[in-house]
Amino acid sequence: MDGFFNIDKPKGITSYDVIRILKKRLNMQRIGHAGNLDPHATGVLVVGVGRATRFLPFVQELEKEYIAVIQLGVLNDTLDITGEVLDTKEVRPFSQERLLEVLKQFEGEIKQVPPAYSAVRVDGQRLYKLAREGIHVVPKPKTVFIHKLELLA
Repeated sequence: MDGFFNIDKPKGITSYDVIRILKKRLNMQRIGHAGNLDPHATGVLVVGVGRATRFLPFVQELEKEYIAVIQLGVLNDTLDITGEVLDTKEVRPFSQERLLEVLKQFEGEIKQVPPAYSAVRVDGQRLYKLAREGIHVVPKPKTVFIHKLELLA
């Protein structure tokens, strides 16, 4: 079997958990995915099987769309909802117009530093594994292009 699957990854499992399940169910070893989704994220995980796995790097480069819920005034060590709260601050009231101005600053080409608790590899080690061992590495910023940020609610 050769081709792609679009898997609706549920919250609570890793992208590699999906691969492990598919390897067992399909009785195949040549399976991979086109980019990690956080274990706490849901969404489409593109999976390649058989000879299609060689095209996964091209799929990874395609544009993606994300929907996020944010909470202002809380800083966690992991920069997401799962981490230990390091600091909280009161958020002063602001207008929707001001929020849209701030969002606009992130559109276009920007440099983005991956968080310490991410699946990015540095010298062959996953950052989140190093962070859990108390070793904090600041990876090189990545250039990303954000076509549009939209405030949904």
